[in-house]
Amino acid sequence: MPIRLSKQQIEHFTELGYVSPVRLFSPAQCRAFEARIRDFEHQRPGDRGWAFDIKANLLFDWVYRLSADVQ
Repeated sequence: MPIRLSKQQIEHFTELGYVSPVRLFSPAQCRAFEARIRDFEHQRPGDRGWAFDIKANLLFDWVYRLSADVQ
């Protein structure tokens, strides 16, 4: 679902050039993402230093789905 900015957010962006914060995910979704990351780090501690730095969308299907908005 696309994020819709309010009239006030659009005016703020027009005036100042940025909008913050823009809530993309619910707190529950963020907790689920964090749980997936922690699980990976627990299972593969030697890979935690690089896994999320370079092309995480190729390593993790769930990251790809987030970036491509594919459900």
